Amino acid sequence: MKPMRWHIGWMIICCLGLVACSEQKEADKTEAAPVEQESPSEEMVPVAARTVEGMVEQPAGKLIEEYMEPKIEAARTVDFVTYLRFYEDEFADIMKEELPAYFKEYPDLRADEIYDYLVSQLGSGQYKRLYEQLASYEHGYVMPELPEGKDEIEIAKRQKTNIVILMDASGSMKGEVDGRMKMDLAKEAIENFTSQLDDEVNVALFAYGHKGAGTKADKGLSCGAIDELYPLSSYDKISFHDAMESFSASGWTPLAGAIEKANDYLASFDKEQYRNIVYIVSDGIETCDGDPVQAAKQMNDSEIEAKVNIIGFDVDDEGQAQLKQVAEAGGGQYATVRNQSEFEGVLIKKMEAEQDASPHSARCETA
Repeated sequence: MKPMRWHIGWMIICCLGLVACSEQKEADKTEAAPVEQESPSEEMVPVAARTVEGMVEQPAGKLIEEYMEPKIEAARTVDFVTYLRFYEDEFADIMKEELPAYFKEYPDLRADEIYDYLVSQLGSGQYKRLYEQLASYEHGYVMPELPEGKDEIEIAKRQKTNIVILMDASGSMKGEVDGRMKMDLAKEAIENFTSQLDDEVNVALFAYGHKGAGTKADKGLSCGAIDELYPLSSYDKISFHDAMESFSASGWTPLAGAIEKANDYLASFDKEQYRNIVYIVSDGIETCDGDPVQAAKQMNDSEIEAKVNIIGFDVDDEGQAQLKQVAEAGGGQYATVRNQSEFEGVLIKKMEAEQDASPHSARCETA
């Protein structure tokens, strides 16, 4: 009987071992099995609108509502610099802190779920207000007179465009944007545009404030430095580049004097035969005790009817206010930019609009 008992005992031990191994394997499988990723509920992330009508009624996203006041968000359409500065200085860091954590928690989101989440956080709440303004807008456009008869048509054909570029070369243009000097970026943008001008367009280049060192002792020298560097003529790549390389950022800002100089320069080009346009590239206000607003108004009211358009390059709030007044007094427009790509985009868009427009055409001017 003893051998039989031994065999039975051994079989029981083996069975217990098999059961234990089986249970361990099941436990291992349970631990190894991936946990199914849950998607965020609609209560957590509401489904975003997919139609224009729904988007118009869309409420502001959580981050927009919490951190971006309506006046800041609305600034995108009227004062882009205010919006851009807030975005770069504050809001971009907020997004970098908030958004990645959500996507880390839910790594397997579908495209529509990602869209819903982004809208719930970053969606604009301004669409309805802007839509209502557009829907109720009365343009008041009146078709201008078209040329009638052979004589008027011939005058329109003969009319040429003069573009005078006034380049701010004051010391503040030594400042850097995106790691490069503002003066260098401005020069590149202007050369890129002028290279695309038609042969029928005359262009002239003046620099102002490019002498002296910006000290009180040399204020008179700097304020009197308003020089023609490229005479009014069609564009020549080598000559224009040489003109651009002949000056650097240096002293004070005789903005009014530069406008007065351009007015005298264009005095012989009457409005019947020429379209006279002045473009000022500047990063700051008048510092030579002149009155640029009055100078711009006199130019626009004169027989040449020259428009004074200004591109402000990385300008502070005080500078923007003055430069905008100058442009409005000169019958032109003011645009502000903060980097080279914005500069080139605005410069080309505005100058090409002026170049292509005709005072006797039916299109609206967009200077």
